[in-house]
Amino acid sequence: MAYSIRVDAERRVVRVVVTDRCDLLGAPGMITSARQAAAASGFGMLYDVRAARLDDLQRTDVFWWPRSIPVLQDVAARRVRAAVLHAPEHRAIMQFWETAYRNVGLQASAFEDEEGALRWLFE
Repeated sequence: MAYSIRVDAERRVVRVVVTDRCDLLGAPGMITSARQAAAASGFGMLYDVRAARLDDLQRTDVFWWPRSIPVLQDVAARRVRAAVLHAPEHRAIMQFWETAYRNVGLQASAFEDEEGALRWLFE
């Protein structure tokens, strides 16, 4: 799974860009690293999966992430906003991601436009 994590101090966001396949095995490490960067900086998170291949990603995978990845189970995780910027063809799985995360008390929202995502992160 190819991705980059960058703390964008100017925009006050941790930007995670997935440039390849997003899968069950690679996602927990990426999520953990991104959450650690967000905790260290005090910024919200913007996952950009517009160029990602999500074909292998199953709803059950997404459902279990907030229930099985330790960094998402920490009480502090509820204070961090996470937005996903996705392509239109990813709408169904990203809406499911949003619901799965919100159902466990995490602040999560999915967007198709970057400005909308950034506005939500700073509300």
